[in-house]
Amino acid sequence: PVDALLDLESPALQQDLVRMIAQYLQDAGYASAHMTLLDECNVRAQAAAQQQHLARRMRRAILDGDWLEVDALVQRQPPLLVNHARAFLYAAYKQQYLEYVEHRELQKAFGHLTKRLKPLEHLQATPHEFRDLCYLLTAKAVQDAPSFRHWEGVVPAREALAEHFDHAMRLDAVAAALGLDRPRPAPLPVPPRRLEQLIRQAVARQVDACPYASTPARPVSTLLEDYSPLVLPNAVREIFRSPRLAAASSATASTGRGAGLATLGVGLTADASVKCAEWVGTHGALMVSGGSDGVCRVWDPHRPPETAERAALAGHTARIWALSVDRAGERVATASGDGTVKLWSLTPCLGGESTPLLTFAEHTKDVYTVAFHPVGRHMVTGGYDKMLRYVDLERGRTITTFSGHDLSVSDVAFTPLGNLFVTSAKDGTVRFWDVVSGVCIHTITSHLGEVTSVDLAAHGRLLLSSSKDNSNRLWDVRMLRPLKRFRGHQNTSKNFVRARFATDAVVVGGSEDGYLYVWDALDARCLARMGGHDGVVYGAAYHAAQGMYLSAGEDGTVRTWF
Repeated sequence: PVDALLDLESPALQQDLVRMIAQYLQDAGYASAHMTLLDECNVRAQAAAQQQHLARRMRRAILDGDWLEVDALVQRQPPLLVNHARAFLYAAYKQQYLEYVEHRELQKAFGHLTKRLKPLEHLQATPHEFRDLCYLLTAKAVQDAPSFRHWEGVVPAREALAEHFDHAMRLDAVAAALGLDRPRPAPLPVPPRRLEQLIRQAVARQVDACPYASTPARPVSTLLEDYSPLVLPNAVREIFRSPRLAAASSATASTGRGAGLATLGVGLTADASVKCAEWVGTHGALMVSGGSDGVCRVWDPHRPPETAERAALAGHTARIWALSVDRAGERVATASGDGTVKLWSLTPCLGGESTPLLTFAEHTKDVYTVAFHPVGRHMVTGGYDKMLRYVDLERGRTITTFSGHDLSVSDVAFTPLGNLFVTSAKDGTVRFWDVVSGVCIHTITSHLGEVTSVDLAAHGRLLLSSSKDNSNRLWDVRMLRPLKRFRGHQNTSKNFVRARFATDAVVVGGSEDGYLYVWDALDARCLARMGGHDGVVYGAAYHAAQGMYLSAGEDGTVRTWF
């Protein structure tokens, strides 16, 4: 494993990193940053030189018998010794005591024993050493005590203590940083553009490890995430449809009432067009969908279609217009035509539990959109009553109400920081709202038809809007000006055809002509147009970890594409 081979805590490797960064800063023209880094390195070098100077002072003080200097150097801050300071201090006090005994200064020896050595008795080298130290107060010579019979005298003992200090420095963590444990070879020169070379090698390894080839090849836009290629859909991977709905549709066809019109509940029919679908979590191991049957379904995209439905979250009495999955992939919120938003916990639901955590019912009619705040403790809802509500999920009540749209609110999206959110409406406007103040801070009014969806890129600088004039538009959020217009699809009459960012450079969306569309966000080219749905494609989404797209259709199916 790499961790066993690469220790980034090693001082030598850390020094190599600093030198490569300094070289890169110099090559890139960041002179001030380069000098600042060198100054920082010089400060550390000066600190190392200071420690070496103090170590020489300590050795000289030991050999000269300057015990006050030894005591001061051991206990100074920052310390010369970190892990072995008390053990060395005991050895130094013991040497000073033995010299008192050798010179027959027994009164000083007794005071030194009780004040200095006694508190450090637990550090004695042998079990009976401290007892022998006490015995020396009545002995004629140091060698009379069993523990010190090989004591060679003051000068050799001082030299041995100096060697003890050197050994402690070699074992100590500070000594490792100073390089006192072993001589270091002269540092190797940094090869030209070494840091850039290592980054290229890392990216090349990530590209080789990708299961999909990128067509066309996409440049790396960030080093803060692993490389993921642009995957264009080539074919349908699986088609998911609830067995219950399939049976209901067959029954209605056999009774002659018309396909897709059997009653499932109050206000519900087996029409069951899928209005929305999303991936779940950072790994995308599950999908969720909602539609005209009022049921939120959880799917496993890697199971066969007949067993892929993991859970059916029933509770709404009208169709589900939209849903939102929190960032952790643990909860899903569903917005319905019954005027409610329900909050579900996915883990219990996969175990068979289908009771919502919360039912929010403060809207008067259809709720068309819902979105989790990035932190996950709040959500925003909007719908037919033109009102937006910022909801505390723990208390289940509205914190702030936002008004300003003249017609129904169709979609909502938060900025990455969560301080703003963007909404679209049937009045043809897109509005930016401040979460704290509740004020609309910007309005875009240049759409020619109803705006059916909005989405923000992951970095928050680009906005995507869909409108019923057969166009999706890309906007610069800072300048509030249009950058690109995506065409080819149809969006004129149905509620609601939506488009989303697949990546920061790719847009994916639905269409009334039954096709899934993928556009290049940089030049607005249509990169892929995939057919398969029988009827409107209401929306689509892409998950980089899965390398797959999903789409939600009027034909009652959720499809995955690869």
